[in-house]
Amino acid sequence: MQEDKVMIEMPSEQEVKREIDAIIEKGFRATKRSAGKKYTLLAASLTLLVLLTLGFSFPNYARQIPLIGGIFELYYQMTGGYTPELQEFAQEVNITGAVEGMSITIEEAVFDGQNVFFSYLIESYHPLNREYGFDITNLGLLVNGVEVHGDRSWAGGAGMPQQVAENTYIVVAMVSFCQPLYDITEAVVHFDLGGWNVAFPITRIESRENVHGLSAAYDGFAMEITQILFTPLGINLHYIYEFPSAYGLGFTDWSLFIDDAATEQVRVTLEFQVLDDLGNEYRITAGAGQFEHSGFRGWVQFAQESHATAREVIITPYFIITYYRIGNWSPNNHDGGAIWDDDFVANGGTIERREIVFDSFVIPIPE
Repeated sequence: MQEDKVMIEMPSEQEVKREIDAIIEKGFRATKRSAGKKYTLLAASLTLLVLLTLGFSFPNYARQIPLIGGIFELYYQMTGGYTPELQEFAQEVNITGAVEGMSITIEEAVFDGQNVFFSYLIESYHPLNREYGFDITNLGLLVNGVEVHGDRSWAGGAGMPQQVAENTYIVVAMVSFCQPLYDITEAVVHFDLGGWNVAFPITRIESRENVHGLSAAYDGFAMEITQILFTPLGINLHYIYEFPSAYGLGFTDWSLFIDDAATEQVRVTLEFQVLDDLGNEYRITAGAGQFEHSGFRGWVQFAQESHATAREVIITPYFIITYYRIGNWSPNNHDGGAIWDDDFVANGGTIERREIVFDSFVIPIPE
């Protein structure tokens, strides 16, 4: 395949999609140990955090320190990231360590069989901006003392600090397993957070599988929904897709333009619109994937806050094919940071898009 005084300025749908595309191509990549595949986290919550402009005065959100629980809820209120249901299913962790001279306390966690979401508190005597984050490395999973994750692919997103009081910040982060682990009920997750070796027990929340094996194809483009699971956090949709080899890698490698090695590139992405029978639209809250030969394997999580009485969801898959042509764009106009679509066009490049929309799948929601 990239606020409030208590007002929250939410990004537009176009901005969110643009940032997701950028994350796919440039950010949150983890290399599979002993292999060359890349596994990409596209946590839309992190996408939102990149784009949100918080104009709040932090005392409005301040609590008595130390914070005990409730970080998932507070983080959602401050950023709109992830889903408010995380707080309801949070399990206490409460472990403390030191990273780069700062005190870090992981307070709570939620394991849905695909992801481990965890909240932590930072006490820092120097200011942290929202781009500050810790590397997550060496992810593993122990069941009855035996490592079950091994050499598999995974991804992690350390989140972005939000200040809640003087010298005090909160973060919600996640690690995502490439292969779902819905058959595991209890385990111990372990990873390094900024060099701090972390390990804590997790218990999987309930999930219900409804259907899998839904597929569609047109003109060399093919997709299959391989698994759909309903959890208290939303809908986990696993999918694969393929596209004609004429479209190359299926994602843009900006270095080819910068190095004058290409004049045109094509991005191929599979998107989903998810509605329920009450008319509610579900938003992306997390997702990950792995490029394969002329294709992609991934999953995406959708959530909608008020769907308790809905009986079915309507899933509409569609491909977006985006053509990037260098035109008069020059690497001399590139400052070394991310290249956004708007900047690419403003500096002489051209972008053309077309869509291939498949028929919708209607999926009953398990009771």
